[in-house]
Amino acid sequence: MTTYPGTLPNGWKIEDLKSKKLSAAQNPIIANVMYKRRLLESWGRGISLMVDECTKQGLPEPEFDDSCGFVAVTFRYGDHISTTQVPHKHHISTTQVFELVKAIGENTYSVKELMEKLNLNNRSYFTKEYLQPAVNEGFIAPIYPNQPRNPKQKYYLTDKGKELISN
Repeated sequence: MTTYPGTLPNGWKIEDLKSKKLSAAQNPIIANVMYKRRLLESWGRGISLMVDECTKQGLPEPEFDDSCGFVAVTFRYGDHISTTQVPHKHHISTTQVFELVKAIGENTYSVKELMEKLNLNNRSYFTKEYLQPAVNEGFIAPIYPNQPRNPKQKYYLTDKGKELISN
């Protein structure tokens, strides 16, 4: 299991991690810089996003333990415990690409419209994890392929993208 030294905020218990109303940065200066640099999509959603993603994939919720003087997180799949990083069978953005393809459907959308449909607010994250992989894999295409910064740029499903969501 890979662990990183860290403790819960003063006075917090493990049960407090799942509360969506609580958020505290251990180092507010670093957290603020990361947020302003758009390395954090939003504030205080990390734990709930991990739990939601496990639930969506049909996996048990992650287990949190602070009995060793630091916080350890264990992800379980099946009867196994994930203790090391396993190489991805698919590109890391496979889930995101599928979500994007489903969101487009038979329509055309701008980047802003797609981000709104997917409830995302970090454009660089959206571009890197959703848009570029979907275009590179041939699932979606821009209506102005030779003018990527065209202010009227929108994206549509290719035949490959339509085939992906029809299966």
